Amino acid sequence: MISQIMKGGPAAIVLSILYGLAMLVREIRGGKVSAGQNADLVARVGALETEMQKIKDLLEEAQGEAHRLRYQRDQARVRVEYLEQLHNVQPRTKWPEEEDS
Repeated sequence: MISQIMKGGPAAIVLSILYGLAMLVREIRGGKVSAGQNADLVARVGALETEMQKIKDLLEEAQGEAHRLRYQRDQARVRVEYLEQLHNVQPRTKWPEEEDS
């Protein structure tokens, strides 16, 4: 390749130097852009991780609330059954089937 540039004369040498500089500038800019994109990506990933943690905490809180409500419901059913037996209520209350969740 160098032999072809030398045969082309001074114009070919100048063009090859300019081409080399252009390639160097492109690589430098690409590196800066890549670093900027990488920093942006890291920031976005951090924001997503924070948001996912918030969602996870909300989900755990909702699951805890669901368990508390089921416990209260079950305690209320036990109380109703006790009162029905105590006062000899007929027919007894039939509860809907439990949904698996």
